[in-house]
Parts: sequence; structure tokens; C-alpha cells
Amino acid sequence: MGSIPLLSRARLRREWHWNRRSPHDSPQLRSRAGDGASHRPRRSGPDHGGGSLRSLPAGIGRGQRLTKPTGLKMPMLAIELSQRSGGVAFVNEGIEPKVVSVMGGRREKDELLPAVRSVLDSAGVSVADLSTIAVDIGPGGFTGLRVSIAAGQMLAEIAGATIVGIPGAEVAAASTPAAGTSSRIGTMLVIAATRNGTAWTTRLGRGDPSEDWLPEGTPALVADPPAESFDLVLADEHLEPAWRSHFESQGTEIVEPVHSARGLAGLLQRSMDGSPPPTWHVSSDAATLRPIYPREPEAVRLWQSRASR
Repeated sequence: MGSIPLLSRARLRREWHWNRRSPHDSPQLRSRAGDGASHRPRRSGPDHGGGSLRSLPAGIGRGQRLTKPTGLKMPMLAIELSQRSGGVAFVNEGIEPKVVSVMGGRREKDELLPAVRSVLDSAGVSVADLSTIAVDIGPGGFTGLRVSIAAGQMLAEIAGATIVGIPGAEVAAASTPAAGTSSRIGTMLVIAATRNGTAWTTRLGRGDPSEDWLPEGTPALVADPPAESFDLVLADEHLEPAWRSHFESQGTEIVEPVHSARGLAGLLQRSMDGSPPPTWHVSSDAATLRPIYPREPEAVRLWQSRASR
């Protein structure tokens, strides 16, 4: 994560008065241990994840390789804050996901932790009840990724829950309506982090519309659009004009991607049928979660340039 570490879990606990007992504090969001630690021991089990992400350049999040297949458990909390807007979703057996929207990138107002409080209160559960906490690990906004990952780490530490990091391309594929149509199959390209003529590209495919889109090959930061044709391209307004012209000349539909907590929650629900995809970072150690940074974050670059003056 560059030269600037994520916000510490201890600092987040202080900022949210996590362990301050008062009539105004919701009991649903306090650790039952009283000192911020989980009331139950950390679950034993393999740390796994990474998959094709293990071959990414330095600075990009990696997990440890899966040592033994294992399924995720409910209740689950999904955190999406990789873009300007996001949300949190609570997932449990027998109920529809409960979702609260969040606006990201607002330093003057924290909406994420109050949203977590709200969604857990509505479900009648506490943080300590959570078994799995999942976060969109990007690429995405620098601040949103740092805040959401730090919050996910803190909550997983308190609950003794499994932490899950899901690449943003898979979240976008699960959240964007055009990608989820019942007839859409084939190959899709998700383009993110476009800047200075380069972009982060992830190729996904599926042969059955009832299945999730799964990554094919290794995501990469490239300067030119792939020569192959795709059935769908997900790209935002920052897509290079030359790239847009390239895809349009092939007759490929270009759609603005959506990243939603509901889409992330859907991926978690469907993962219950088997082992998580190898591209997910899944670990019993919350501190191992890392964002995907295609290039050095702008905030880090500016900080280093000022420090060298």
C-alpha cells in the first residue's frame, strides 16, 4: 500500500468510540469482550486467495495461496466503497440482503461506520455475530479503498471473522445490470483506473447466464486496447477516446460499470455452493487484506515528491 499505511484499527476504534459505554451507543456494534477484541477465539483455518493476483506487480494486493478448499460462512457483511457511492449489505440465510447506501470520499463526514451500525441494527445482530466480512479491493478511489479496507479489518478483528477481498472487476460484473441479463454470455472486458494513456484491464467470461463472470488470465496495466473482440466492455467516462473508438469500430457495447454492495453480497451468497474463486483473497488474518493498486497512488506520489524537495 505504498509508503502510507492504512488507518490503524485502534485509531478507527477511538474515532467511533467503539468501546465507550453510553446510552447513545448501540449495543449491536460493541465487542462483547469490552476491550475491542472478539469474545470468541480467532477461527483456525487456512489463509488463501490471490490466484492470478499473485503474479501482479509490486504494490498490488496479494493473498496467500489456498492450501485446502473451504467455504465461507454466514452471517456476512459486504462493504463497497471503491467508487464515489457505495454501501454495506448484511447477508444471512433465509432473508434478502439488507443494504444501506454510502457516499464515499467525504472527509468531513463519515458515513461508512454509521451505515454498518444501521444495517446490523436492522438485522438485530452484533458485529460479534459476523462470520465473514467482504470488501471490494479495487482498483478504485484511493480514500474509499483505504477507509473500507481498514473498516473491514477492524470489524473482522473484533468478530474473529474471515476477511474476504474481491477484485472490483468481479464486483462490477455482478452489479452492472447489462452484464447480468439472462442472455449475456461470452467474454467481457472490465476497464478501470484509466490515466495517462494506460488502463487496468480484466478479462472475464462465462458460458452459462446462470453463472457468475469469472476472470480469465491475469489482469494487467496496458497502454493499448486488446486486439480481440468482446461481447461487452465495462468502462467509465475516463475511457481513452482511442480505446472507445476501437471498441465501437468492432461493434462492442460499452457500458458504465456499477459497483454495489448488493452485487458484492450476491457474489458471497453464491459462493456458499463451493469454494471461493481463486482470485479472491480469503484469510483468517484481517491484517493480510490489501487493495489492488495498478500504479503508485497519486497521494503517495505527491507525498514523496514533497518530501524530496
